[in-house]
Amino acid sequence: MFRAVILLAAIVYLTSTMAQFQAPQIPSHTQAQCVEKLCANNPGECSSRTEHRMIFDACSRQLDLGCIDLSMKLISSYEQNEIEEMVSIARSCQYVSGYAHQTAMKNMYRYDRDEFSEITFINSRLWLVQNSCLASALSRLHPRDFDSLEDLKAITNQCTGTFDVACFEKQCKSKYSCNDQEEVVDALRSCISGPSKVDRRRL
Repeated sequence: MFRAVILLAAIVYLTSTMAQFQAPQIPSHTQAQCVEKLCANNPGECSSRTEHRMIFDACSRQLDLGCIDLSMKLISSYEQNEIEEMVSIARSCQYVSGYAHQTAMKNMYRYDRDEFSEITFINSRLWLVQNSCLASALSRLHPRDFDSLEDLKAITNQCTGTFDVACFEKQCKSKYSCNDQEEVVDALRSCISGPSKVDRRRL
């Protein structure tokens, strides 16, 4: 009985001290700015009410315009001049932090981020990823451990949600810890609070 009480107390303590998932706040102006940017780039694709509505819906849930801006710079002009492509870019940037997006693109091997499908894939992997999580991981990783789409996926799988920087620093405080991708991934997993099924439905 005593052991059960101790175990329960430990669980309650750990739960209370771990970072809880906090949904990011969407600024009220980003949706309109996203529509304006995409339509200014391809006005012919926003001429009808239906097309404009498609863009408007895809431009929801934008934390900022960082992901949209950089994606449009990296993708060739002929791969972003149709309504379906514009919608795909905007949707892939939903809940993507511009800072995290810039960090990821800066550290990716350039041949893995020069096509439409690669850019939108990278964007989708950055859903709810905080820049502090990526930066913490990169501070411990060798460049070769974060230069491919598979490397990106391995890290972002453990960065989706609210990240506890202090927890990660504690996990990796020894110079012998977090020296390869597997160890970094394990540390990230211990320090992230991801969205629950209920959270995901609300987002």
